[in-house]
Amino acid sequence: MRISGGNLRGRRIPDFNWGGTKPSTEKTRLGLMNFLMHNISIKDSKMLDLFAGTGLVGLEFLSRGGKELFSLDKNAKAVNYMLEIKNFFKLDYWTIKCFDIEIENFDLMDSYEIIFADPPYEYAQMDELIAKIILSNLLAEDGLFILEHRSSRIFNLHLPYKSSKYGESTISFFKK
Repeated sequence: MRISGGNLRGRRIPDFNWGGTKPSTEKTRLGLMNFLMHNISIKDSKMLDLFAGTGLVGLEFLSRGGKELFSLDKNAKAVNYMLEIKNFFKLDYWTIKCFDIEIENFDLMDSYEIIFADPPYEYAQMDELIAKIILSNLLAEDGLFILEHRSSRIFNLHLPYKSSKYGESTISFFKK
């Protein structure tokens, strides 16, 4: 796996060695970053990465000048993996925490201009997750919530204002 753009472009990161994680493809990451670069100011933005897994989407954000990244995942192996990468690249503005979003309280956190979530495809509480983020103070007033999901996924409560399909995965964009 490698970083596709920015000041870390072309840098390889080690393969991960645990199951249950599906890193975003390079094509998906490139599409997402191109959208962000042309629609918001990444350099002034803080990003929250939920279900961060390998941390690649957040690394792409930081590589393109993101101000601050906060990555959360409930898998301790994923958290340790991201910490190794953070230390290797000396990224002091990347905070990583073991965090289960199903039981933790978002209200105690800062607000973010960009929130990215890539839950497992079979994640049952997708609509609840969207509502929880959009209705909380976690998403800044003009913020953008980005959700990666299976392309066949149908939303019941909140409809995205934009979606981009990348094979089996789709990136959907929501605003507050």
